[in-house]
Amino acid sequence: MGSTSGGLWGIHIDIHHFIKTIPGILRLVQFLFGIICIACSAPAQKAGTHWFLFVVVISFLLTFLWIVVYFFTIKDVFKSLPWNMIEMGCHGVLSVLYLTAFITQLSIWSPPVQSGAGANLAAGSFAADKEIRKSRLTRRPSVTSGSLSDSDLKRSFTNLTSGYDDGLVANRRASGGGGIRLSFSKFYTTVAGMLLLVEFVFGIICLACASPAQHPATGWFLFVAAISFIFTILWIINYMFNVMESVSGVNWNTVELVSFAILAVLYFTAATAQLGVWGPASSKLASRSANLAAGSFGVFNTIAYATSAFLAFLETRSTPQV
Repeated sequence: MGSTSGGLWGIHIDIHHFIKTIPGILRLVQFLFGIICIACSAPAQKAGTHWFLFVVVISFLLTFLWIVVYFFTIKDVFKSLPWNMIEMGCHGVLSVLYLTAFITQLSIWSPPVQSGAGANLAAGSFAADKEIRKSRLTRRPSVTSGSLSDSDLKRSFTNLTSGYDDGLVANRRASGGGGIRLSFSKFYTTVAGMLLLVEFVFGIICLACASPAQHPATGWFLFVAAISFIFTILWIINYMFNVMESVSGVNWNTVELVSFAILAVLYFTAATAQLGVWGPASSKLASRSANLAAGSFGVFNTIAYATSAFLAFLETRSTPQV
């Protein structure tokens, strides 16, 4: 038997999850790949590898906790918790973090000119493969044993997103209130919401590749990247909790237009300065590749913020003035 019942407080051991279900097997693969990533990249020899190791260790610990949860069927003991949403959010965040981590790791070690390049490139490659497997777990949040049909997956996703949002909207309309409500729909149904996630990811990459600053121009670049990253988080919170719908009397379209326009201009100056300093081949510092990558992603983020400002401008033009 793969499981035993009658344990303390209803906890029992379930081994079948790790040998008969795809999510269980993926958790073991993630656990193994996490060990390989840590072994190949430690100790950190470059600034970007510090971020890589931080993400790997955090992901490794959370993966171990999820293995414990499924091994001892803790989900069956605390049934009142929204495990599906917790798992989806956890694996979604870890997938984004791993995406930024392995891009940073591969970008700073891709020119194999130093000792340890082979091991660090291997770490980045295993991280890329692990990110793919973790994203698969994100798409299958409620699998515990056996397999789910397409209707089950669709129903689970609906309960986590649109159904959840619609219920809150109905409650809000019934009560006549304008309170803050949680919603994720804007991040996958609107271009503005998707751009916020892109700007968030690009901001992490810029900060990871350019730190620590080895030139005054890079100091300005990191300052702009950090300020933009903070403002992006604030706008993500704004979209997630529908603050714009709850707080009246504020012309949010104009606020959004001005903030994204300023961030686009700042990122343009920062990316130009960063690439101008690290672009010449005369720069022989070991972190040249990482800083060039930071400048390149700074250009990408400039385009993203400029697009967000343009969308806000169109929204301002289309909104009737009261």
